[in-house]
Amino acid sequence: KTVLGTTTADQDGNWTFTPSVALADGAHNVTATATTAAGSSSPSAAFDFTVDTQAPGTPSIEGVVETAHPDQAVADHSTSKTPDVTFSGKAEANSTVVLTDSDGKEVGRGTADAEGNWHIDTQLADGAHDITATATDAAGNVSPASNGFDVTVDATTPVDPGTDTPAAPTITDVVDKAHTDVAVKDHGTTNVNEMTFSGKAEAGAQITLKDGDKTVLGTTTADKDGNWTFTPSVALADGEHNVT
Repeated sequence: KTVLGTTTADQDGNWTFTPSVALADGAHNVTATATTAAGSSSPSAAFDFTVDTQAPGTPSIEGVVETAHPDQAVADHSTSKTPDVTFSGKAEANSTVVLTDSDGKEVGRGTADAEGNWHIDTQLADGAHDITATATDAAGNVSPASNGFDVTVDATTPVDPGTDTPAAPTITDVVDKAHTDVAVKDHGTTNVNEMTFSGKAEAGAQITLKDGDKTVLGTTTADKDGNWTFTPSVALADGEHNVT
């Protein structure tokens, strides 16, 4: 019933027309009729389409888990020991959800189902990430970005088998504090009681040296290459020592 307007076919029968009023959002069923001195034709076959100029609502990120262990949740502002992380949330039904990192790179995409649920498997590089989600509808409208989900991936951290704890550090060298070219041997005897310990550990880890089960000699921090060194501030007493 709604007449969009009229135009005239040229000498070859071609015609074109742009309505003067923008079409409203929603479904449209457009037909054309031709009118000559002899009368009007029957309507053409209908051209059906939907106008959608509204961007989807902002999607949400509601759950993040380890892909291989869906019962292992990854909290916002936490560290994941695996690069394979699955994000899930809500968005406009049937929209395309895109996950983007803080550097603007896409890290995954998927499609929301009829209820608006979505989940996307990602593989994140080691380091800090701030992941946001956007939803794109069938018409190409893009939603605002969701709030960021911050996660740091540390997949290269060595761990003891069957645990989430860092692998044990090593003590590689013990030398005379005053004469660093003089080594103190494991299971040996030395005539010095001031010595420097060094070894390897996870980069940035805090190293605590203990003498026996209870005496703490002190702490130090492994450098970016995992190297650490420490000289106790108190000389060791004569006798047997078991340093870890």
